Amino acid sequence: MSKHSVARLLLAAAVLTLAWAVFIFVTGGFVWQTGSIRIASRDPFRPLVAGVVLALCYWYAAPEAVAAFVDRAESLISRRAILIAVTIAAIVIVCGLVYGTFAASGSDSYGYVSQADLWVSGHLRIDQRALDLPPPLDGSWVFSPLGYHPGPQAHVIVPTYPPGLPLLMAAAKTLTGSEGPFYVVPVMAGLAIVCTFILGRLLFDDIAGIAAAVWLAVSPTFLFQLMWPMSDVPATAAWTLASVFAAARRPFAAGLASAAAIVIRPNLVPLALGVAVMALWPGERRRIDKREFAAGCLRFAAAAAPGAIGIALLNTYLYGGPTVPSYTNIDSLFRWSYLGTNVMRYVPWLVQTQTPFIFAAALPILSRRFTLTGAAGEEPRVRIGAALFLVSLALSYLFYQPYDDWWFLRFFLPGFPLLLVLAAGAARSASGVRTAGRVVLAAIVVIVFGWELSTAQWRGVSTIRRSEHRYVTIGRDLASSTARNAVFLSMQHSGSARYYAERLTVRFDAIPRESLDSALAILRARGFHPYFLLEKWEEPQFRDRFAANSALGRLDWAPARQWTAATPVALYDPDDRPKLSR
Repeated sequence: MSKHSVARLLLAAAVLTLAWAVFIFVTGGFVWQTGSIRIASRDPFRPLVAGVVLALCYWYAAPEAVAAFVDRAESLISRRAILIAVTIAAIVIVCGLVYGTFAASGSDSYGYVSQADLWVSGHLRIDQRALDLPPPLDGSWVFSPLGYHPGPQAHVIVPTYPPGLPLLMAAAKTLTGSEGPFYVVPVMAGLAIVCTFILGRLLFDDIAGIAAAVWLAVSPTFLFQLMWPMSDVPATAAWTLASVFAAARRPFAAGLASAAAIVIRPNLVPLALGVAVMALWPGERRRIDKREFAAGCLRFAAAAAPGAIGIALLNTYLYGGPTVPSYTNIDSLFRWSYLGTNVMRYVPWLVQTQTPFIFAAALPILSRRFTLTGAAGEEPRVRIGAALFLVSLALSYLFYQPYDDWWFLRFFLPGFPLLLVLAAGAARSASGVRTAGRVVLAAIVVIVFGWELSTAQWRGVSTIRRSEHRYVTIGRDLASSTARNAVFLSMQHSGSARYYAERLTVRFDAIPRESLDSALAILRARGFHPYFLLEKWEEPQFRDRFAANSALGRLDWAPARQWTAATPVALYDPDDRPKLSR
């Protein structure tokens, strides 16, 4: 067989194998079994790697053809880079709209979405003086759903979460209707993709920008948070926009974007230092013009300060002081002892989801060998600013209370675009103009892309909506099946039941252990019909809390209503148990 025939065979095998990887990803694969013979193909990453290996073998067999293809591909990407970036962003937005939860669920989602309604109404404090009840229902925590806590005044509850995302949601709701709040995160995700590309273009070139944008678009952490109405993706978009303006030496615009990012996630205000250095520090061959430098600092500060000042004023209004945090137990959230645990969790999670290649991001910061001549990334201001940005982000959460789930990498999501740009830029810089380097770069881009995408699929990113929609279903069922005087003792559904059922909720976890019966008696005396609304995992907690002092705390009768979902939920009517005893 001739060398030309071998090359054609390798090319056909590579194309077929890569097509098979796409087929497995789209369909979920298959399992075929007959007798003792079992054939299965469910992991798209393996055929993807096989396809890349076959493509590299084809390059060895036909180097001229591959060199010509690489030249054409790079030329096409460079000419259509903006269009490609916008297309990637559009695909991400569509994925968010199709697979997003669209539910005010749990604590964070309900907290943000419901706060948007408060901004629309113009009242951020929820006055509950009508619920001035005797003990054990006299504490505001009892009537504070997830996402809220007692305000500085008695019988008033206030939002826990920062105002940036709720303000965007309020604007979207005003413009587009009730579903508007759920459009914000997908749109901000698209902005993050475009800004990542632009940052890559500014620091390196179009190829690096497209590679970083593609990697961010399929990052498991990014895709996971794309599905939720939470602030992680908007904060990422805002800080990446600030970095873009800083890299382009636009201090006022960088300050404005930083102000928006601070309002979305106030605890990340230290990141503004890295942005400021990137925007203001003189170039390597420029003498420091003190007057120009001072003017730049003033422009940046004037633009960024309103974000911090706005948060201070809002904290005073809601929590009683400019530096009073929205999380009342913040002292217990940060400890030196958390460092070891967090490092041992976050580093493996980062490697598992982003591949070890993510650590190539350190190369452009540590060495000028991994920058492109004439690019903004060659300037010390960018390397110093990027290092300060990433270190500030790491310090913000490495001492924060540890979590067990991989998706808490979301805390570090604002640094992902910069990390991916630096990693892509390092590979791009190392590849140079040689065909070998560019082929290796293409292989790295494809393999990292495939690993991230298959990991996101394996971790169930596309199935989140199915699980979270139970909050919507249950809330609407309760609205139609219970009287207006219904009150639900709950915890996980304490917010969503208020939002969708428009019924009062009571936090059972805030009722003293010995006081369940007296709490129910008070509610009945005030004309309420109490129910217990519990997820399956909450029932043991409910029994452990109340069973020793109340027969009703045993939950030893059939629920009045059950919902079978990924997480089963039951509605117990305390009035049904006495009927059983008779």
